[in-house]
Amino acid sequence: MISTRTRYAGHVLFDLGLHPDRVRSLREIARDRRLPRRYVAILMRPLQKAGIVEAFPGPKGGFRLKRAPSEINTLELIDIMDRPINLAHCQKDPAKCQWQGRCVLASVWRRTSERIRAIFAEETLELALRDYRKNDAGQPGPKGNPKDSRRPRQSTPSEKIKNGNESGARKTGG
Repeated sequence: MISTRTRYAGHVLFDLGLHPDRVRSLREIARDRRLPRRYVAILMRPLQKAGIVEAFPGPKGGFRLKRAPSEINTLELIDIMDRPINLAHCQKDPAKCQWQGRCVLASVWRRTSERIRAIFAEETLELALRDYRKNDAGQPGPKGNPKDSRRPRQSTPSEKIKNGNESGARKTGG
């Protein structure tokens, strides 16, 4: 499973990719991606260290992509924010495997991991931005407002009479 840290870092890079000619503040990124500002700041450190984003200090400072979106792929993001993808612990440290040297599945885990890594390497920030623009995805963050999931307010008896609606649900325009 992809960690929250990696997913959020992907949203941060996506935001910077939407605004390639601007330096974006932590506040802007956090607001538009609906992420905690402090968490966005934490995510920026490894992204800077890896040379994906660059920082501009000062009151009008912020961040911007240092590389083209076509040069930033999902595999790199996962490797930076988490750790390399391994399907079995023995891939990371074969010496700890109880079947070292005689495991019948080691080659299966290795080949499968290599295929997964190749798929993630093909998925770039540029492709995500292209999909977004093609689909006109609309909302910049999670869909809707969590408060919108509440049940609709029931009409008062006088509103029911006024609206000619006996069910009690409020009539909506449209």
